Amino acid sequence: RVIISGFHSPLEQSVLKILIQAKSPTVLVLARPLMDAKLSAEYLAAIDLAHLTVISSCVVKKRLTDVLASQRNELVASLASDITVAYVSQHGALIAQCENWIRHREIQFLQTE
Repeated sequence: RVIISGFHSPLEQSVLKILIQAKSPTVLVLARPLMDAKLSAEYLAAIDLAHLTVISSCVVKKRLTDVLASQRNELVASLASDITVAYVSQHGALIAQCENWIRHREIQFLQTE
């Protein structure tokens, strides 16, 4: 299975490192333009080995906002065959997106607050 995520939070970034080390097929979706991305040598090596693909949900240079994060999440969801959300706060912005995905497709929650 291919894992696709924004890998934005520190925890998600640590998961991305593990996926890269395990040579798991992974897609990193940036919420900023791809041409502005400063990718680590580890990420570039994984790209060269075809274990990591980096795409962007954004075409203009902007600071990450809730709107851009939401757009990135929608892109990730549209590309995914299955959606697993490891954590969602009952009062956070992601919960509304999850509720929408539940209405339109199968989604699995591992943990909720």
